[in-house]
Amino acid sequence: MKNVVSLLAIVPVLLSSCGGAGILPRMTEISDFEVVQVIGVDKTGGNIEVTLVADRSAPAGGEGSSSQRTSEIVSFTGRTVVEAISQMDIYSDKRQHLGYVDFLLIGEEAARDGITKYIDFFTRDYESRYSANVFIIRDGAAKDFLIDTASEDRSINDALDNIDEAIAELSISRLYRIIDLVGALGIPYQAAIVPALICTEVSHSEMIGGEMPKKIFEPAGFAVIRDFKLAGYYDRELSPAYNYLIGKALSAPMTVKDPSGSYVALEIRQENLEFTATWDGDTLKGVKYDFLMFASLTEQLSLDDIYTEAALAVIADNVSREVEANIKAVIAKSMELGQDGFELGERVRLKTPLKWDKAAMDGKWGEVFPTLNIEVTVDTTVRRTYDLREPTGMYRSKTVKGDKK
Repeated sequence: MKNVVSLLAIVPVLLSSCGGAGILPRMTEISDFEVVQVIGVDKTGGNIEVTLVADRSAPAGGEGSSSQRTSEIVSFTGRTVVEAISQMDIYSDKRQHLGYVDFLLIGEEAARDGITKYIDFFTRDYESRYSANVFIIRDGAAKDFLIDTASEDRSINDALDNIDEAIAELSISRLYRIIDLVGALGIPYQAAIVPALICTEVSHSEMIGGEMPKKIFEPAGFAVIRDFKLAGYYDRELSPAYNYLIGKALSAPMTVKDPSGSYVALEIRQENLEFTATWDGDTLKGVKYDFLMFASLTEQLSLDDIYTEAALAVIADNVSREVEANIKAVIAKSMELGQDGFELGERVRLKTPLKWDKAAMDGKWGEVFPTLNIEVTVDTTVRRTYDLREPTGMYRSKTVKGDKK
């Protein structure tokens, strides 16, 4: 009984944080934290510059009015990420908390220098989340990107969240988490492909009663990371084709010509992908992609009846030709960079695992891939025309033509 009483008397002392003598960390009030939502990492000279973005609520002007959210952007430089963030804790009135970071942005120069040393901290730190999304900043630094695209009326975190809309409707980007990047960097025969963002001038929008940022940003294709360093990009116009190759495309708009030579707008969806690998003993001779695409007709500019079997076949063939050309352009770019950037090796390995292992392709893939024969075929069906089967004004057009006769 005495031992129990003694233990009960000792526990509060051990748990106490008074004077720093407790065995548990000192308690910190939530109000003492700066909740960071976006982090930028850059190379500056021989050091690393870290930029943190946190949204803060500030009182609005009049009585009874709601608070106004503003973004605070701070940056420090250090020999390591830890050193840079530690300086922020010294000079800031709050402790930087990284448990709610949604986006990690890596400047282009840092990516070219070698991406691993710029992300290592975020894969080890107990506060950081592996679910944070990663972007490469094309043609610029993450710090400049964050400063130029911020304003009092626009949350950077919310604006980055809107990239998700571009993914669903346009297939020109994709969300890519830290854990995805770490996994891709660990595959020796495959490049890591990271979505990219770029700053552009504000030329097509205005904000009435508010302040526009200096610049806006948009998806800028995909960055190819080879041997841990930025090697090049798949440009934005090829982004849907890249997503077709890896089976991640959701929907993509396309404009082609109908039999009369006028433009037709369509929504393209990837329905199926068949993949075959041909071996001759232990030698991989070639691979073939067979894509099945469905197209929905969303707009036509001519007054012709294009809802005939023959006209729709022409439109479908034009879609197939353009999709096939873009897919082949992605493949050609990967071969030019000398690195499998669309998960082909992994697809071959999963399709024929015994042959892959027997041929020891893990170590050979870097030599085999650039010279591999890769065939692509695309078959498209125009499946939907929504509620219309005739172009707007078709009957009036026929009447006018008849009157002229």
